[in-house]
Amino acid sequence: MRLLKFIIFSLILCLFIMCGYESNIGEIIYIYPCAYMEATKWIPYGLRIFFIYDEYFYLNPGNKQGIPNEKAHGDAICSIDSDGNNFNILEMDDNYFWDIGSFDISPDGNNIVFEAFKVDGTNIDEYPSIYKISINGGKINKLFEDNEYKRDYSPVWSPDGDWIYFIRSNDYYKDSSIWKIKSDGKDLTRVNINIGYQIFSIKCSNDGKYILIETINRPIIDEDYHYIIISDIYGTNSWTVLNNNGLCIGRKYPCISPDDRWICFASSELYITPFGGGDPIRVTENGCESIYFWDFAPHWSSDGKWIVFCRNNWGIYKLKVPDEFLPK
Repeated sequence: MRLLKFIIFSLILCLFIMCGYESNIGEIIYIYPCAYMEATKWIPYGLRIFFIYDEYFYLNPGNKQGIPNEKAHGDAICSIDSDGNNFNILEMDDNYFWDIGSFDISPDGNNIVFEAFKVDGTNIDEYPSIYKISINGGKINKLFEDNEYKRDYSPVWSPDGDWIYFIRSNDYYKDSSIWKIKSDGKDLTRVNINIGYQIFSIKCSNDGKYILIETINRPIIDEDYHYIIISDIYGTNSWTVLNNNGLCIGRKYPCISPDDRWICFASSELYITPFGGGDPIRVTENGCESIYFWDFAPHWSSDGKWIVFCRNNWGIYKLKVPDEFLPK
C-alpha cells in the first residue's frame, strides 16, 4: 500500500511538473551508454567529460581482479570524449573505494578531489573522507587527517584553485557546516555560513563571491525536500533560489552557468532558473513515463553552450543550451 501511494503521488507530481512550468526544450544528444552513473563534469577548457561509474569493477570483474569484499563494489571515476568515444578509467594505484559520492575538477584541469569510503582488505571505512588525485590518475592522497567530525563530503574547488570547500557533519546531514582547506591540505578553516538547514551539497560561483547550497529536509513519502540557497562567502547575505514544493522533492544536483547568471537543476527533468531567483524553465523532456526514469547530474561546459547530464538507466547525454541562457 505504501508503494502504491508513492507511485500515485509520483505520477501526480510528474503531471504537475509537466503542466505547471514554461518550457524551452533544447537539442539533446545521446553520447554514452551507462546504466549506473553519477556526477558528470566537463573538464575545464577541454572536451572530455568525467563521471562516476557506480560499481564498475563489480559489474565488470574482468577489468580488475581481487575485489576484497562483496560490498566493495569498486566505484570508478571514468572519462569520455564529448562525443562519447575513448572511454578511460582513472587509475588509482590499486586502491578501491565504495560509494564515491561526488567529485570536482580543479580550475586548471590538473587534479580531482572526491569523497569516498576507502576499502582496505576486507574492511571499509565507517565514514567517508576526501581524497585528491591527478587528472591522469596515479597516487591518491587523503586531503587531511582530522577526527573532529565523522563525515566530510561534497568537496568543490574555489575558482582560483587555492581552496577546497566541503561539508562536515557528525550525523549524516544533521549538524552540517561548511569548511575550507588549502589545496595542499593546510589551513583547515570553518566558513561562517549559517542558513538553518541541513546541508546536502555545495558549489562555488565562478566569480568566487558566492556559494550555492543544496539543503535537505525531512522525508516526505520516502523522498526528501531539497531547497537551493545562495550565500556570499562571508555569510552576510543569502537568498532562496528554489523552495517550490512541486519541484523540491528529491535531489537537485544544481550547477551554475559559466557567467553566473543561471542555475540548472534536476527535478525528474532539467530546469534552468535565474541565479537571483525566479521562475524555472524546463529544458529537457523525457515524458516522465516512469518514476524510475529521470534526468539528473547536469554540468555546464566552460563555454556555456552545452550541459552534460545523466538519464537514469539509459546513459550520458548532452543538452545544447537554448539561446536565452547562453553567455552574453
